[in-house]
Amino acid sequence: MAGACGAWVSRVGGAMLLLVLPAPPSGAAVVSGLPAGMAAPYPSVGARIVAFTGAQPPGLDDPSGPLVLRYSDGTVMTIPNESGDFNTDGAVPGKAPAGDVLPQVSFDEVALAPDHRTIGWLASYMLCAQSYPCDVELVLFHFGRKTVVIRPESGVAVGWMFEHGGALVALFSALPHGDDEGVCRLYDTVSGRLIATYKAGGQRPGWVRDVAGDEGCH
Repeated sequence: MAGACGAWVSRVGGAMLLLVLPAPPSGAAVVSGLPAGMAAPYPSVGARIVAFTGAQPPGLDDPSGPLVLRYSDGTVMTIPNESGDFNTDGAVPGKAPAGDVLPQVSFDEVALAPDHRTIGWLASYMLCAQSYPCDVELVLFHFGRKTVVIRPESGVAVGWMFEHGGALVALFSALPHGDDEGVCRLYDTVSGRLIATYKAGGQRPGWVRDVAGDEGCH
């Protein structure tokens, strides 16, 4: 498939060649308004997320979602599955030859920031050369702020977590099947701005150990 997300890796003269996802024009992050399809009622100022449901797929090939957020003021918000970020050409619609739009398959690794107002998840799509969906976006949602979408610059998202009290997020990306050790990147939670990048070699910062464990980005 054209634009498949990192289904292979090879080395030529010691250099690694990667098949990568298309990057958004302004860098690794896209900032937008509310996720498409969201509607009132909206939470009051200062309301905190107390629970979320509907975020775990019953199976790898089964669609899941929407993601339902329950706030401390009693408001229930529904975040529907996204449809429009990618097409069957493996590209961002409008940025490459048109293909059928791919819907989001599932919400994975959903987590709340310490403020209980910011929530993030990995969005999976049937975009890779594999027969199962791959996590290709990290989405950060905080009502009242613009939604941040971070796409790995190579491969797929393997794991992520909030850092520094939720002010930053760490993202670990690698090829689905390959011999690379991946790349770890640190982003600002509000703006999606890239703060730091770590690849194999050198002393591993604490945030790299947190998100990649003992094996990744080593």
